[in-house]
Amino acid sequence: MNNEQVAEVLNDIAEILEIKGESKYRIRAYQQAARSIEFMPEDVNQVYREGHLDDIPYIGKSIAAKVADVLEHGYSSYLEELEESIPPCIESLLQIPGIGPKTAVRLYQELGIDNIESLRVAAEEQRIRQLRGMGKKTEENILKGIKWLQGKSPRLPLGVAAILVERILEQLRRDPFVCNLVVVGSYRRMKPTVGDIDIMGTSDRPETVIDLFTALPDVDRIMAKGRTKATVLAENGLQIDLRIVPHESLGSLLQHFTGSKEHNVQLREYALSKGFSVSEYGITNIKTGWRIPCATEEQVYSILELPYIPPEIRQGSGEIEAAVAGKLPVPVTQQDICGDLHTHSNWSDGRSSLAEMALAAREKGYRYLAVTDHSPGLGIAHGLSPERLRLQWREIDDLNNRLKGITLLKGSEVDIRADGSLDLPDKLLKELDIVLGAIHSGMRESGDLITERVIRAMRNPYLNILAHPTGRLIGSREPYDIDMEKIIKAAADLKVILEIDGTPDRLDLDGRHARRAKELNAKIAISSDAHQVSGLNNMRFGVGTARRGWLEKRDVVNSWKLKELQTFLNQHRGK
Repeated sequence: MNNEQVAEVLNDIAEILEIKGESKYRIRAYQQAARSIEFMPEDVNQVYREGHLDDIPYIGKSIAAKVADVLEHGYSSYLEELEESIPPCIESLLQIPGIGPKTAVRLYQELGIDNIESLRVAAEEQRIRQLRGMGKKTEENILKGIKWLQGKSPRLPLGVAAILVERILEQLRRDPFVCNLVVVGSYRRMKPTVGDIDIMGTSDRPETVIDLFTALPDVDRIMAKGRTKATVLAENGLQIDLRIVPHESLGSLLQHFTGSKEHNVQLREYALSKGFSVSEYGITNIKTGWRIPCATEEQVYSILELPYIPPEIRQGSGEIEAAVAGKLPVPVTQQDICGDLHTHSNWSDGRSSLAEMALAAREKGYRYLAVTDHSPGLGIAHGLSPERLRLQWREIDDLNNRLKGITLLKGSEVDIRADGSLDLPDKLLKELDIVLGAIHSGMRESGDLITERVIRAMRNPYLNILAHPTGRLIGSREPYDIDMEKIIKAAADLKVILEIDGTPDRLDLDGRHARRAKELNAKIAISSDAHQVSGLNNMRFGVGTARRGWLEKRDVVNSWKLKELQTFLNQHRGK
């Protein structure tokens, strides 16, 4: 079992302990242990073989024994015991957003609700509001949650798929006969979720490559296999297709299979107006019938007298018109990024030290890194009190004196309270280099309330960045009921920066809102929200989302040099 699977077992144990009403400290112990294992760089199996499980942060002897049991047997006998002690229906109720373990148990015990259908009926019959502490709003939210669950897509978050995809590409590229591997489809367009994976490549020995692909360790089942194409299922159920094509046709095939469908339809219509027919096999001159195979995508667009259109903006949303008019954006790239403005350390809920984060950021070529650990209101994340924050500043000052080539900025991710005030006093916020504001509670407020709450926070002269503005968690939590048009306009007026959080299950803002922010001249920060060194790699998903929003280097504040960034931040603060 890999790190992620072991962490899932520990999280399942924590969830059942919560259902059973166990001590919050015991529950948190399993949650912290799960995070330690999921995000540590080493393979937990190797750590176990070396006898060092209890050296992992938050892993004591008791939890170490349970991890060892999982690694030895492939399952947890303790988890099985716990599962037998609770009604099986509780797990199904927990799938509904907003229903926690205690609520699920109460619904079962007090109303006899034992499945999602009986939950729906009880909500529609207004029986849930009869329970103490529940009301009309609870019933409405439950019905919304059921509707969301029934329409939930089986697609995987982009970052989850990326782990598997990159492992497969790495193994395939070891073969000398494999050339030009490219993942196409929604993955290449950097959509937040993917339904399956399509890989294109070229080779002089396609059968050898197909044999290698179907024999990879991640392949659970071979669905189809031919001389140049194979379809397999991975262990997580993701379908992966590999297609080996002639070198001279790769460009046409990449363009066709990257999509989107809307872009391809519009491109075909445009091509017809120019006397050409476009297909996955090449471009055909309608008058002469002569087909031109295209080895590169640039060639496809060039024949049609268009500039190359980046994959992320091939959405059928005006990109062809912009290309014809010479108004295509030059989308921001990872190489443009000069620093990361949203990161956490082991001072709060992170896993890496300040020094480790700084050195890793410098290794990436960053010139600055904002340390933005949580404020005290977020107790579960060990938020920093004013006293601890000042202690952290001392360490930051020491590192800035010792390290060359990287500047650490003193920051904080500050809770936005219910009244729109911030969770640290203005006197302290004024001393910080950068302040992020974020909502971590009261997420179910009505649209008017939560919109006004955020705008009140944005009026604070010391708030620089609105972090993960819609609060969505892809696949598990819908966005707040917030008016993003008002938020974006307020951000532009107040010179508050909107964040694209690159965490794969957030990607918040999404590309649509990022493009609207650009139109209204609101500035954007692309951040990793890293909680350890490896999390800094989230930046690439944030950049992909920014590119989907047509953002250019000038739109992204952390593509600026440090002095330029500091000038912008201090203008807002009236300095």
